[in-house]
Amino acid sequence: MKSLACLLTILSLTTASGSHAAVSDDLIQSIENHVRSARAVEGAPGLPLDVLMQQLHVPGVAVVMIEDSEVAWFRGYGTARKGSDTAITEDTLFMGGSLSKPVAAAVALALVEEGELDLETSVNEILSDWKLMNEHSGKEAFINVPHLLSHTGGVKEDTFRGYGAGEQLPSFLQVLNGEFPANSPKIMTDRHPRFGHRYCEGSYVVLEQVLTDRTGESFAELAHRLVLEPLEMESSTFAQGLPSELAKRASFGHRPSGAVYPDRGYRFVAAAANGLWTTPLDYAKFLIEVQLSCHDESNLVLSMDLASSMASPVEEQPAGWGFQTEKPGYFGHDGLIAGFHSEAIMHREHGYGALVMTNSENGAPLCQAVLHTIASEAGWSDWTAEEEAGSMAQLSDADKASMTGRFELTPNDALRVSEENGWFVLHAWNAQEYRLIPQSNSEALDPWNNVKVRWIWEGDQVIELVMEAGEDSIRAVPYDEGAATPVELLFDGKLQEARDKFEVLYARDETDPLISEASLIELGRSFLKLDRAEVAVIPLELGAEIYPNSVFLQEALAEIHESRGDQANAAKAHARVLELLEEQDLDPMLAQQMKARAEYGREHPAGQ
Repeated sequence: MKSLACLLTILSLTTASGSHAAVSDDLIQSIENHVRSARAVEGAPGLPLDVLMQQLHVPGVAVVMIEDSEVAWFRGYGTARKGSDTAITEDTLFMGGSLSKPVAAAVALALVEEGELDLETSVNEILSDWKLMNEHSGKEAFINVPHLLSHTGGVKEDTFRGYGAGEQLPSFLQVLNGEFPANSPKIMTDRHPRFGHRYCEGSYVVLEQVLTDRTGESFAELAHRLVLEPLEMESSTFAQGLPSELAKRASFGHRPSGAVYPDRGYRFVAAAANGLWTTPLDYAKFLIEVQLSCHDESNLVLSMDLASSMASPVEEQPAGWGFQTEKPGYFGHDGLIAGFHSEAIMHREHGYGALVMTNSENGAPLCQAVLHTIASEAGWSDWTAEEEAGSMAQLSDADKASMTGRFELTPNDALRVSEENGWFVLHAWNAQEYRLIPQSNSEALDPWNNVKVRWIWEGDQVIELVMEAGEDSIRAVPYDEGAATPVELLFDGKLQEARDKFEVLYARDETDPLISEASLIELGRSFLKLDRAEVAVIPLELGAEIYPNSVFLQEALAEIHESRGDQANAAKAHARVLELLEEQDLDPMLAQQMKARAEYGREHPAGQ
């Protein structure tokens, strides 16, 4: 990754009034150089933001800090597309994902202000060509707009992931009914509103239909007229298929592997839940307006009462009419969608807040860490870490020597642990890197990936290493001798030796888990994440030989070839995917998605 100095865009920003809150350069540098996880480890100094971006494989980040209800500073880091020189700037658009929902809520409440929408009326009295039904009774559900806004209407939990480049778009009615080519089930309720909050994207899909049935306007038009235009959010839109002037400034979304999404990201037939494209500064205007409206200091969109309903808990639930309110005193929302992750937070009373937007699905721990670091460094009141996770230990040289080195998982798999400025760095068998904070000579934590490593001692020697991620764990024993494993050879760039060793392993034991279809795909994508596409192709080409009828291996191979710029081999892999889909009986929805990706990839080389 390029150095932070090369990737950093520093911009002096002002609000519409021309003034801005004062934030010292020392504070900004402290935030940039010491990003700390929201899982607080006492004594851990934090990581420079560029190091954390590299560790989490996030190409681009934008950060806005708000003080005294004004934008205090903005900085962009990294690039709008992996491998490009297009820097993140104040004009870069990101897909907001669920940051869309509070804006959609403001659209609905603006119609209430106009007298066009009643808060008490059942949504089924407004809906015309479709009705929201209860799954159990088979009758129309009785819920109102506030139930939809606060996720308290009992709508079933489902995900509306959108549609990738080349995928057939359903009609809105097909989305509501869960009919092909929609990739989500029918929207229904399955419990009474009295059971309280349960987050569900389908609530905002229904809300969009309610608003368009009531007004006869498209949701994108409504949002522009009622919210985006009054707030001068000129670089924001719910239109799916960005206008050319905005498209040229839009970031590309990135998969967890680091691969770029074709056509930047996904499209949404139902845009209210996830379909907002915006810039960090535009969205900051929205946060500030809601906060000021809560105090009747600005009413460009909503009155004080309705704005307060958006930003305050509803009957002790963790959400208002649009925003999430889990952290006392604050309102905000996160936004995870294909290729992007963002998080926003704002204090209702004090007018400080922050917004972090990334162009990667790996962005969640980075967003949370930057927000936590800003809040801690700026001294926000009522702010606490998500979890107190112990303290950083200072270890002896003897302990470090025993805790580092090679650890054998199986005769063909190994972990490597090294020490770096008081931290441990673990290279896992799947090419993933974990940066660990030692908490004792028997335990260390990677707070960003929620991974814990334990060392088992016998006397003064480590006899076992245990790596834990959630409920999963793997165990390894230290060993210094022995030939390098295939994965170690890949790490060291000895590609032919690695391939030869994989082939020997397969000849000796076809059932070894290291050469399973899933392992080879994961290994290839992990090296792609490390920007080592020339390495990533080795396990996938081998896998394609071992499993010639694997449509999943061929799709992964096409992804790697595209990242290498090898258009000819990418086209061959896409063509093979299409052949295999004709021969195999996959789930129809999955097959349709894979077919669309392959056809698009074949027709648009390198995802262009």
